[in-house]
Amino acid sequence: MKIEKKDGLTVVHNPKKAIRKAGSPSSLVLTLDLSIGKSAADENALFSIIGGVLVDVDEDIIVIDEREVVIKVFDKTGKHVRTFGKRGQGPGELQSASRIVLKGGKDIAILDTANNRFSYYSKTGQCLKEMGLRKYSSVRRIKPDSKGYIYADSTTVDEGKLIDKIMKFDPEFHMIDTVAEAERISKVYEFNPIPEWFMYDVMDDDRFIWGRNTKYEFTILDPDGKPLRKILKDYSPVKISDAARKKIIKETFGDSGIPDSLRVVFPDNFPAFYYFICDDIGRIYARTYQENDRGDLQWDVFDEGGIYILSFFLPANEWLYCIKKDKAYTFINENETGIPVVVRYRMDWR
Repeated sequence: MKIEKKDGLTVVHNPKKAIRKAGSPSSLVLTLDLSIGKSAADENALFSIIGGVLVDVDEDIIVIDEREVVIKVFDKTGKHVRTFGKRGQGPGELQSASRIVLKGGKDIAILDTANNRFSYYSKTGQCLKEMGLRKYSSVRRIKPDSKGYIYADSTTVDEGKLIDKIMKFDPEFHMIDTVAEAERISKVYEFNPIPEWFMYDVMDDDRFIWGRNTKYEFTILDPDGKPLRKILKDYSPVKISDAARKKIIKETFGDSGIPDSLRVVFPDNFPAFYYFICDDIGRIYARTYQENDRGDLQWDVFDEGGIYILSFFLPANEWLYCIKKDKAYTFINENETGIPVVVRYRMDWR
């Protein structure tokens, strides 16, 4: 491991193996603490398609049901508190709810691409504010900070090139800065089912972290956009096997298979990471493509300083979405019996 300073920027170079630091944990054990969705006794605790799980400052659990286009709120014991959301195009109504995040750990921000807007709701279901996406209707995700500044990413086409951007907007959704930008070549009739993309998150203290999956690298900015820290990790690329290719094609095109007019082009290896999240004290958790013998996927954990301290595994169909007060919240859209469930684990650091 090497840490260096460059013009006020701290750069942390991590090796492939975790660093054993005095006083730091070297392993993490996840113990099942709560499950919501398995019992049919309360229909309010059943889901169609889970799109995300959030936990607010009161440890209430907020779940988005994408198919029903509703938000379900549960207390920290798993008891259903309320369901809200009305399908429609009018004020306070939703046509889609593909992304859900929290502003300042409290207000719920919902991206509604079908209505070309995003909205803030209280957890009591009150619509607090709605904003049109205007010319930025191609945004895929939104992440507001506690002051209402908004980060969003989109892809546009320019002369055969795909331009990926992360942008920063003011609280009224006027663009004020481009945080990061990258180009991809787009060829007619060719399709890469494992594309390059940006991932990013807003930390609890309003620092912003972003990375592009082509490199195992994260950049942390202060709330004003100044680069503070760059975190890099060496890794062994995971080759895309023939079995993996077939599975991805099946998931992408279904039983109909690849259209005759399309040529699917795979890269040789999977990207450096799939996605990452941050917990409430600044640790980073990155889902990789490394598998164990059971097919579970490896998660790498970086401490608050960006040092790679340990890894753990989760099943490939289990999505780690939120970590608050040493509790990890995941969801599974099809468990062993085909039922969508929200799962909470107690995190024991050892």
